[in-house]
Amino acid sequence: MPILAQTYTPRQLNDGIVVTSFPPIGTLLMEFNNEDITGYFTIESITGINEFGRIPEETKDYAAGTYSSLVRLDEIGIIENPFKFSVCYPPGTSSMQYLANIVDVSGQCRLRGTGNCTLKIYRNP
Repeated sequence: MPILAQTYTPRQLNDGIVVTSFPPIGTLLMEFNNEDITGYFTIESITGINEFGRIPEETKDYAAGTYSSLVRLDEIGIIENPFKFSVCYPPGTSSMQYLANIVDVSGQCRLRGTGNCTLKIYRNP
């Protein structure tokens, strides 16, 4: 049974939360509880941003990962770019599994969301 690791409120997601890159705890279950219109959740790597707002290509991509087990999410609503991962979520509850490609805690990511969505992140015991 997965263990609740973290909950983020709509206000936190709208403002953006800076977190250490995901630690080596395996696959995370991300559950989106959206009370509003369709929205987006984004993980963006912010480690290594230079004075021009860019991240050099040789920088580790702390937002990179793989996703699976989509529930009420469509692959067409997933955007993967260097240093950024986004998923479009519908009203109601939806979820996906996410496994970070880099599992050290030296980098930082910003988590952001639109709309009135609460994000719950679960990990396996």
